Amino acid sequence: MRFRPAGGLDLTTGALILGGASLIAVSIVAAVALFAPPASIPPATVAPAANPRVADRPSAALDAEHVAAVLNVDIGAGAGVAARAGDRIDVVGFFSRQITGSEAVTRILVRDAPVLRVDRTGGSVALTLEVTPSGALLLQEAQALGARPFVTLRSAQTTAELQAGFSDSELAQKVARALER
Repeated sequence: MRFRPAGGLDLTTGALILGGASLIAVSIVAAVALFAPPASIPPATVAPAANPRVADRPSAALDAEHVAAVLNVDIGAGAGVAARAGDRIDVVGFFSRQITGSEAVTRILVRDAPVLRVDRTGGSVALTLEVTPSGALLLQEAQALGARPFVTLRSAQTTAELQAGFSDSELAQKVARALER
């Protein structure tokens, strides 16, 4: 069965033209609804969240020359799991061969830093440390480079100063000398 042309167009062509025109009209209405500025609605006021007391924050006890920095260490890496608030620690960074481009190196990143807070979650320990701003930046940059941090606890008595850094071969020589004795 053939459709009869009405005014030079058959019925199928006319239906397609009307369908397309209706889709365009719906698109225009949707665009106006989406892009029109919203009616003036008063801004919603959010009640301020209950802040913990400032005295409960570790950073409240810091002087102007120190900042609180959070260091995440693995539970199995060094003495991080044994550290408690109030302890003093050294943070050592291990830089592998892939990072240094030559021999693996271990460097002391932070010396004698007080631990302000300890948070043990999952397979890591988050230590909040009191450090200088440059010490906090050094910790952040070392971790960004891929250094693996290790924590050592300091004794209550004053100890001899630690060497700033050493390579794997220097460590092997020291161990060999210690074994010869």
